[in-house]
Amino acid sequence: MKIKHLDLTNDKNYIYVLSMEYLDNYKNTIDLSIFNIEEWEHLITLSKYFERAFSKLKASSDYELKNTDAKIIKASNYFYYSPYTYMYSGLSKLEYKIATNIEIYEKSYNIIKTEEYRKITLNNFREWIIENYKDIISNYELLQKY
Repeated sequence: MKIKHLDLTNDKNYIYVLSMEYLDNYKNTIDLSIFNIEEWEHLITLSKYFERAFSKLKASSDYELKNTDAKIIKASNYFYYSPYTYMYSGLSKLEYKIATNIEIYEKSYNIIKTEEYRKITLNNFREWIIENYKDIISNYELLQKY
């Protein structure tokens, strides 16, 4: 599946995802990104693979970790250290919800109204996914072999 730019229509449901963009270990920006339901389900499926690999490495002994290929370690940590999921184990830990266009606009308005001191962005996380999708897939494929 390819994640591409999205044009919203009134007769469809979407998934909105709230995330924080972390810069220098500090939550600077709230991002609201919109995905097709199929896209998000696909990304969650991929992310769960990363979550399992991350958990497996975390539970490893020092000896096992020392003998694990560095590429596997880096791949396992891919979502854990991404700018939008920093310190989460994967995408499933982010706040997301199925919503209509109108509900997404209402959510956006409420965020703007309540978060007056933080920067708010729209679809930056989605753009990050699009830009990094090849890396996500190549890391996923590497973890499947692991």
